[in-house]
Amino acid sequence: MSDTNAAVEETAVPAASGPAPSTAPDMTKYKIAADIVHAATKKIVELAVEGAKVIDLCSEGDKAVEAGTAAVYNKSVKGVKTPKGM
Repeated sequence: MSDTNAAVEETAVPAASGPAPSTAPDMTKYKIAADIVHAATKKIVELAVEGAKVIDLCSEGDKAVEAGTAAVYNKSVKGVKTPKGM
C-alpha cells in the first residue's frame, strides 16, 4: 500500500499557468478603479455610526463611486442606445 501512496505523491499535477501578464495600461486602469473604491469605502466607514440608515450609506457610496468614475471614465458612446429588454 505504501508503494501506491508514493506513486501518487510523485505524480504531482503541474501547476496551471495563470493569466497572461497584463500590459501597463491595463494595470493602470485597475489601479485607478481600486483607488476610487478605496476612497468610497473610507467615506462609508466614516459615515457608519450607530443609528445610521443602510440606505443612506448605500446612496453615499453610490455618489462617491459615481463622482470618482465620472472624472476618469467619461468616454462618449457613439450610436443610438436601444433598450435590450421588454
